[in-house]
Amino acid sequence: MAAGSVEVMVRRTRQVTPALFDQVLSSGTQFLAAVLIARVSSASLFGVASAVLLVQGLVLGTVRALVGDIVLLRCRRPGAAVQHEASLGVGMAGSLGLAYAGLLGLVGLVAGGDLGRLLLVLAVVMPFGASQDVLRSIAYGRQRVMDAVWLDSTWLIVQVATSVVLFVTDRATATTLLLAWGAGAVASALAGVVVGRVLPSLRGVRSWLRHDGRRSVGFLADYLVSTGVIIVADLALGLILPLAEYGALRLARLGISPLVNLIAGVRSLMLGRLAESAGSPRTVRRVAVSVGRMFALAMVMYGLLLTLMPVWVGEALFGSAWDGASAYVGVLALGEVFNFSLIPAVDVVRVLGTPRQLVRTRMWTAGVLVVVSLAFGALYGAEGVVWASLAVRVVSAYVWWSLAMRLTRSDAAEGVPAG
Repeated sequence: MAAGSVEVMVRRTRQVTPALFDQVLSSGTQFLAAVLIARVSSASLFGVASAVLLVQGLVLGTVRALVGDIVLLRCRRPGAAVQHEASLGVGMAGSLGLAYAGLLGLVGLVAGGDLGRLLLVLAVVMPFGASQDVLRSIAYGRQRVMDAVWLDSTWLIVQVATSVVLFVTDRATATTLLLAWGAGAVASALAGVVVGRVLPSLRGVRSWLRHDGRRSVGFLADYLVSTGVIIVADLALGLILPLAEYGALRLARLGISPLVNLIAGVRSLMLGRLAESAGSPRTVRRVAVSVGRMFALAMVMYGLLLTLMPVWVGEALFGSAWDGASAYVGVLALGEVFNFSLIPAVDVVRVLGTPRQLVRTRMWTAGVLVVVSLAFGALYGAEGVVWASLAVRVVSAYVWWSLAMRLTRSDAAEGVPAG
């Protein structure tokens, strides 16, 4: 191997490793909250808490699509005023977070009970969680991944310390543990703003919307179509399936979720890399294919680990319900192999394609997944859901990669703006 190739591999490894570590920290906060809440709650209360965490993920995803991913791309552009982009991004994210806080607080007051209390906690946390997430995107846009590591380390340390105190004082409940998770978000966001000297601002928002408003809306539509409908379908499955089967299915997905979240850190790096290489379709294609293979291989290895893991180990980690969940893990993991492999293809479309191409393809693939999963769930139960999902993932991978390969042909990509 040439010395230059070795140098490139070493440089890329040094770049990716902090991103992997950061995503472990970031995904670990919600994963820890879910596991701890499960251990102190009844099945019904854990279902409520899981729904609230799903809502949090959905809301945060919209902020990332509207602001975070766009800020990442803007920070990568040649000659970008990075500090201004950071201030504007945090200001926009905080404003969205406040709007969501008002809505969640209103719903929480109306709902009352356990759901209402948990939604009120989420409402208080949301402006800080939204700001923290965009601060992470800014760190990736600046190619200063260690800043993101520092932010997520602050969150996790505060959350762990608070949770330990709650358990030691016998005050650990679903509500207090969610508060511990929220305390980490508040500490991380405030530390990022103060230490990074990022003063939230809305100055320049009109120019931002004029230049990147359409792409932002396209990213949001892509996110809602790909994630929103799937969350709704997941909740609908809870009405179709027997409660025991649905609980086992949710727990199996929780077992797979650490690697799903881990990939997001590397994906942020890849999105910036594709934006930088948009003028060279051959480079975009090479990067996307290489990363797709890497993602798929990672899921194969993790899926085998979960499938071969003794039941007693799973029960020690996730509780006694893992015995039923283990029956679904293997097929779910195989479906995620294909799902992971298509992630780079989707990002090629995000960078080189039009918002219409992105949303149309996402609507088709997500719509088929939802309809087929619900139909097979009604007919064959949870086992039908996991096998139907696998078949749709295979078809979706083919559809996305076909579009990505078409866009990375020199004649198709010519004249398409990056970012």
